[in-house]
Amino acid sequence: MRSFTLRRCGDAISRGPVAAAAGDPAPANLATGATPFAVSELGGVHAIADANDGFYGNTFSWISGAAVGQDGPFIGIDLGPTPIDVNRIAFGRSNVLSGDPCGGVCTDRTLGLYKLQYTQFANPNAGLVTTGNAATGWADIGTLNYVGPGFTPNFDFPSRRHLYEFDAVSATGLRLIVPNDNAIDEIELYDVSSAAVVPALSEWGVIVLISLLAGAAVWRVRKRMPSSNVDAPAG
Repeated sequence: MRSFTLRRCGDAISRGPVAAAAGDPAPANLATGATPFAVSELGGVHAIADANDGFYGNTFSWISGAAVGQDGPFIGIDLGPTPIDVNRIAFGRSNVLSGDPCGGVCTDRTLGLYKLQYTQFANPNAGLVTTGNAATGWADIGTLNYVGPGFTPNFDFPSRRHLYEFDAVSATGLRLIVPNDNAIDEIELYDVSSAAVVPALSEWGVIVLISLLAGAAVWRVRKRMPSSNVDAPAG
């Protein structure tokens, strides 16, 4: 049986880049316009369609409902009847710096064990089961254990977008089995020929990012300034 290993891509793209605000767009990728599927959805702003709607943030995320599959809750992408070579996946809980209802950034619904699987079965859907053979069902690519900030390399911000690579698979679909109640704001899939991509910023996102950078610059300047707390000359 073929063995795969999920590897983080270079540090420049493995964490984020984080988008400035909820609603900022994700890069175009193989999942864009494809059909997402899951056994259930929480509903409201956490629908199945949000898993690849092209936007980051809590309001644009999928969360499973009470019904789950035999392997637990999962979100999948149907790439069609013809296999496509895929070797990278990016996903996160909420890849933003502001705009979420959880005090600006939602970092909950993140930790736990994730498993990535693929299939070569034409137009896979939520009814397809794990068989260990990609020709007839789901087969494993690898697992990722999100145990918390600082405990696993490259997981200082577990809730943000992370990009992983693996030995290319010829697939009609991929699915991510997630911990109970976790959220996925965007699944991105890339093939061997795709260049490294970075999320774009909306106009509002650019304004927010510029404001954050400007504030940081002012803080650094003030930190380097000599103290003005000196005795005044006698009059």
